[in-house]
Amino acid sequence: MTLAPGNTFDPRTHTYRIDGRAVPSVTQIVRGCCGGHDADPWYMERGTMVHEAVALMLRDDLDWDSLDSRIFGRVRAIQSFLTDHPCAVVSVERQLLDEERMYAGTADAVLKDANGPFIADWKGTIEPTAELQVAGYCAAFPEFIDRAVVVECRDDGTYRCAWGARKPRTKQVFDLGRAERVFLACLSLHGWKKQKGLVIG
Repeated sequence: MTLAPGNTFDPRTHTYRIDGRAVPSVTQIVRGCCGGHDADPWYMERGTMVHEAVALMLRDDLDWDSLDSRIFGRVRAIQSFLTDHPCAVVSVERQLLDEERMYAGTADAVLKDANGPFIADWKGTIEPTAELQVAGYCAAFPEFIDRAVVVECRDDGTYRCAWGARKPRTKQVFDLGRAERVFLACLSLHGWKKQKGLVIG
């Protein structure tokens, strides 16, 4: 995806800029409001490797024979999810910049099935705040999107997923509309804290 002039992303510092101005990421907004901890570097590296491998898989460019054994099962888990939920790939590692609300983030994938497009996010563990994260991506998406899924991938190749929808029909599906409202409240709190000098960035 080509960003508009002045809109940039620096992967080295994980800094997004809109019209040249640094803006918070979805992850920063959620963690700043709900808390969180920095993972051990080994787990962070593994997570990055999984995301990179899955991105290659979605682009039909993954060499399975060269895949690191430490992440093989987790990538296979995402493959199993995609097999169980047939869908087309709309975009991979989709950068989303909300120029009105001034925040940004990168969705792992935008997929499309018979019911329309949805945001997909890959996780090692599904935390409650994952709902807010995908809701933040949905809110920044340029077109209306009413579904999202968080997929937990495991070393043994199995997975579990949490689906969200703006009009959930069962208790097993989280309320994406409510999650979006909570995320926007977190964004408002982030802006207040920054104004008061309580956060940097």
